[in-house]
Amino acid sequence: MAKSIKTAIAMLLALILTFSLTACGDKDKTKVNDKNINSETEKMKFDKDYIKNNMPEEYEISYKILSKEGTGKDESITITMAKTSKGVYFKTDESEQLLLKTDKGYQQYNYDSEQSKFVPSMDYSDPNAIFFQEEMINTLTAAFTCYFGYYSPYKDVIKKYGTEKICGRKCTKYKYDSSTLGYNLKYEFCVDNETGICMRSITEVKAGTDVASANFECTGFKTSGVELPAV
Repeated sequence: MAKSIKTAIAMLLALILTFSLTACGDKDKTKVNDKNINSETEKMKFDKDYIKNNMPEEYEISYKILSKEGTGKDESITITMAKTSKGVYFKTDESEQLLLKTDKGYQQYNYDSEQSKFVPSMDYSDPNAIFFQEEMINTLTAAFTCYFGYYSPYKDVIKKYGTEKICGRKCTKYKYDSSTLGYNLKYEFCVDNETGICMRSITEVKAGTDVASANFECTGFKTSGVELPAV
């Protein structure tokens, strides 16, 4: 199931990127549909710098990612990441990984379901043991934190159209609809007012009767009292 989800999302996002570039390069050929959006509302104020300046050093966040092609069944995965001064924790529907900080770098632990505990990926008492360094940690977290500023490529065209609470947090809603080359594109984003991260994204492509969508929504967000799993 995870493979089919990744394939659907990859195909959809590739399609969206193509039409986004078309829209930026030739606005005359792109019809923007602003219906149901108040013309007096302001454009998005959030961006990557806003997230960088307002996201706490420690947090735990989970996203549920959905994809659907045509009339097929919705498929989903849930991903979680927690970050503290002690390390970083990742969880998907299929695996859990813990990276704990030491003076030599980060030690990697994987959850063993048979033993019901986290076990080290190698013998870290061995002089040849490999420790994850900060650059690798940043690469791993970037694969997750890309969801935070998911709206960034569209921030100059999406407009505010309401507010909502997700996971008890106040959010601002943004929307953008466009039509180009026979495709109807729909984008909706719900952004956390405090941190600027994307709490929900709805992306839909229609071509005649064919529809594909790739959505995600935050299902849990903590910025205090965050603790990593025990080893």
